[in-house]
Amino acid sequence: MKEDERKLWTERINDYRSSGLTAVKWSEVNNLSVHKLRYYINKFNKENKLESNGTSSEIKWVPIVA
Repeated sequence: MKEDERKLWTERINDYRSSGLTAVKWSEVNNLSVHKLRYYINKFNKENKLESNGTSSEIKWVPIVA
Protein backbone atom coordinates (compact mmCIF):
# COMPACT_ATOMS: atom_id res chain seq x y z
CA MET A 1 0.00 0.00 0.00
CA LYS A 2 1.32 3.42 -0.91
CA GLU A 3 2.08 5.79 1.93
CA ASP A 4 -0.36 8.46 0.67
CA GLU A 5 -3.19 5.91 0.50
CA ARG A 6 -2.38 4.71 4.03
CA LYS A 7 -2.40 8.30 5.29
CA LEU A 8 -5.74 9.00 3.58
CA TRP A 9 -7.41 5.95 5.12
CA THR A 10 -5.90 6.63 8.54
CA GLU A 11 -7.41 10.13 8.41
CA ARG A 12 -10.76 8.75 7.26
CA ILE A 13 -10.84 6.17 10.06
CA ASN A 14 -9.94 8.80 12.65
CA ASP A 15 -12.67 11.08 11.27
CA TYR A 16 -15.20 8.23 11.41
CA ARG A 17 -14.27 7.32 14.99
CA SER A 18 -14.50 10.91 16.20
CA SER A 19 -17.78 11.57 14.37
CA GLY A 20 -20.03 9.58 16.68
CA LEU A 21 -21.85 8.20 13.64
CA THR A 22 -22.37 4.57 12.75
CA ALA A 23 -20.13 3.17 10.03
CA VAL A 24 -23.08 3.02 7.64
CA LYS A 25 -24.16 6.62 8.26
CA TRP A 26 -20.60 7.99 8.13
CA SER A 27 -20.00 6.18 4.85
CA GLU A 28 -23.21 7.58 3.36
CA VAL A 29 -22.30 11.13 4.39
CA ASN A 30 -18.80 10.77 2.95
CA ASN A 31 -19.92 8.93 -0.19
CA LEU A 32 -17.75 5.89 0.56
CA SER A 33 -18.49 2.20 0.74
CA VAL A 34 -19.06 0.96 4.28
CA HIS A 35 -17.39 -2.29 3.22
CA LYS A 36 -14.22 -0.45 2.27
CA LEU A 37 -14.23 1.46 5.56
CA ARG A 38 -14.56 -1.76 7.53
CA TYR A 39 -11.91 -3.45 5.38
CA TYR A 40 -9.31 -0.79 6.20
CA ILE A 41 -10.25 -0.68 9.88
CA ASN A 42 -9.74 -4.45 10.11
CA LYS A 43 -6.56 -4.33 8.03
CA PHE A 44 -4.95 -1.66 10.22
CA ASN A 45 -6.12 -3.36 13.42
CA LYS A 46 -4.49 -6.62 12.33
CA GLU A 47 -1.26 -4.85 11.41
CA ASN A 48 -1.19 -3.02 14.75
CA LYS A 49 -1.86 -6.25 16.63
CA LEU A 50 1.01 -8.01 14.86
CA GLU A 51 3.35 -5.10 15.60
CA SER A 52 2.39 -4.96 19.27
CA ASN A 53 2.93 -8.72 19.64
CA GLY A 54 6.36 -8.40 18.13
CA THR A 55 5.28 -10.65 15.30
CA SER A 56 6.60 -9.77 11.92
CA SER A 57 6.54 -11.27 8.47
CA GLU A 58 10.30 -10.85 8.45
CA ILE A 59 12.24 -14.12 8.72
CA LYS A 60 14.52 -14.31 11.73
CA TRP A 61 17.21 -16.96 12.01
CA VAL A 62 18.23 -18.45 15.30
CA PRO A 63 21.54 -20.22 15.73
CA ILE A 64 21.41 -23.81 17.01
CA VAL A 65 24.34 -25.02 19.05
CA ALA A 66 24.74 -28.78 19.19
